[in-house]
Amino acid sequence: MRGRPPVKEADSDGTHESDISRCTPSIEERWAGFRRALRRRDQPRFDRLFEYAQEHADASRLLNHQNPLLSGLFSICLEQESRLVTTNTDWI
Repeated sequence: MRGRPPVKEADSDGTHESDISRCTPSIEERWAGFRRALRRRDQPRFDRLFEYAQEHADASRLLNHQNPLLSGLFSICLEQESRLVTTNTDWI
């Protein structure tokens, strides 16, 4: 039957999630195999990198770069730089 596509029902939270977002794995999901392959002692460090990226997620969204990994990596670098400066000033 031609015509309008069927209306999608809202999710439990009232939003309409797109088909693409349901099919596209998150960055964490795409890196899950890498994380599992790391030694146990390195897994918390790996998790912290994602936390660092989340600290600057607002700026990353404003950039809206075609490669979201780039803004995530820059956010991680920025957070580590901040921690290095804080650590170095504590020693003075």
